[in-house]
Amino acid sequence: MHDGVIKIRIAEPAAENAANEELVDFVAKVLGVSKRSVRIVSGRISRRKVLAIDGVTEGELAKKLGRKQDSS
Repeated sequence: MHDGVIKIRIAEPAAENAANEELVDFVAKVLGVSKRSVRIVSGRISRRKVLAIDGVTEGELAKKLGRKQDSS
C-alpha cells in the first residue's frame, strides 16, 4: 500500500475487458471472497480504478495484504 493506494499489476491486455476481469478474479482470490463481492465502481477504462469489496473490513484488507493498519 502506498499513500492509501494499493498497486496491482495485471498481465492481461485491456482489450475486451480481460484486464478488469483478471483484476476482479485476483482481488477476490486474495481476499477469499466471491468474484461477485468485488466491483469496479470507477475507472473501468482507466489505469486507476476504485473497487468496492463486500464482506471485507479495512482491517481485514490490511491484514490480508500483509500490512499493519494505522492505529490513529
